[in-house]
Formats: sequence, structure tokens, C-alpha cells
Amino acid sequence: MEAAQESPSVPGAEGAGYFRETHQPIYSAALVLPFLLFYEIGLWLIRSDEINGGDAILLNLGGPILRSLGLGYTSASMVVLAAVFVAAQIHRKGSWRINISYLIASLFESLLYAVVLFMLLGYLVQYLPRSRAESGSTAMPVCAEERTSRREIARTYETKAEVPVTAARSSQQYRPGLRDFVLYCGAGVYEELVFRVILLGLLMLVCTKLFHMEHAYAAVWAVIVGAVIFSAFHHIGGEPFSLGPFIQRIFAGLYFSAIYFNRSFGIAAASHALYDILVGLNQYV
Repeated sequence: MEAAQESPSVPGAEGAGYFRETHQPIYSAALVLPFLLFYEIGLWLIRSDEINGGDAILLNLGGPILRSLGLGYTSASMVVLAAVFVAAQIHRKGSWRINISYLIASLFESLLYAVVLFMLLGYLVQYLPRSRAESGSTAMPVCAEERTSRREIARTYETKAEVPVTAARSSQQYRPGLRDFVLYCGAGVYEELVFRVILLGLLMLVCTKLFHMEHAYAAVWAVIVGAVIFSAFHHIGGEPFSLGPFIQRIFAGLYFSAIYFNRSFGIAAASHALYDILVGLNQYV
């Protein structure tokens, strides 16, 4: 009986396996878990009721449903996130096992994307129009400025009042503290869930079903419109409008969408959070 021949190695097969495997939703779940824990536990430890805007949207959408089921409204965002992961993993029929080396590599890949965006926007900001208050500054905006309060959201379920959003502070006027870095982690996860997974999915449906676009054209229009909405979101009731940061966030929205479509939600979310953290750390330099 002849010995089994060793299968020849195919150049690039290992890299192809990495990109294919880390596209599975289970890797996205594992990758965003540390950022999600840092956000939720961090808010609890520093006793902060302030949350990022993506979290607020999910609480407003899912909170009333959970409340009607007798569950706490504060768990709405995590329930939505978990439901998306489980549904996506079942739909993909992928393995539930994780290669730790692949997971670590995906974290460094996310950091690479964050650094590239940081450098690109650092270059771009020099050529964008600025307001008088920003004159002479080359600071980049974080993609996590829209914030509100869980307490205020809870009140709306009883009073039906409009949720007030706290005004975002200009990055040129203060240095971010621990609470800001906690919120950056939450923004990476929840804003990507809202603006990439949910919003882009809805825009794709509108473009393909309502306007009968081909998938490629629908994806282009969904990404462009989604990036504009993502940027505008940071100025609604929060940071005063300024053309420079608005254009930068459109670029960031396009960038994160490209990562989401070509890699995964988890890598887009981690890249988003790490980019915001880099901008925050840059305020101390």
C-alpha cells in the first residue's frame, strides 16, 4: 500500500485561507468583544450615563420592544448586536471555531487600517476649508462625536419627549479623558452596526428593489449616500457644522464601507474604534 502523497503547497493559499476565515461573522464577534466590554464596563466603572450616538439609535429603536417584553431597555443594543452575529453566522453556515492566530492577525490588520486612515486624513485636513475657530489647526475629528444619555432615553418612554443630545466639544478645546476613550470603543462597534450593517443593507434594498439597480451600481450609491448620512449624523444636535470635518467624515464613511464590504464588520468596527483612539491620543502630543 503506497504512502499517501503530501499535497503540494499552493502559493498564497495560507493568506487566502486567512482572508476567507476572518470574513466569518464569528471572527467579527470575537474581534469587537474587547471593545464592547471596555465600553460597557468602562461606563459602569466611571459611573457615566453618557453614551455614543450609535448606541442611542439602537436603544431608541429596540428599547420599547424589549420594554414591552419586560426586559431592560439598556440591553437593546447588545441584543441587536448579538442577534445580527448569530443570524449572520447561521446564514453563512460557517464554523463556530476560531483560529487564535487569525484573530490576533485581524486585530493588527484593523490597526493597520486605522493608521492608514489617520495618515490620510492628516494629509487631507491641510487642504480642506476651515472655520475661523479652526484657523491654523490641523486637528482631525473623531468619528464618535454624537452622544446622548441613557437616562434621557429612558425618560422618553414615559414622557414621549424628544431626546436631547449633549453638544459635542471641539477637539481643539480640550484633551479627551477616560470617558472619551470609553465612548470611542462604543462608537466603533455601534456606529458601524448602525451605519454599515443596517443602513447600507437598507440602502441596498432600496436601490435594488425600488430602483432596480444592478448590484454593483447599488453598492456604489449605497456607500456614497451612507457616507453622507454618517457624516451628517455627527452634526445633528451635536458638533456645529463645519465643512472641513464634514468632508473628512464622508471620506471616513467611504473608507469604513470599503473595509466592511471587502473584509468584515468586525475589522471595520475595530478600525473605527482604533482610529478614534489614535486621534484622541494625538491630542496629547
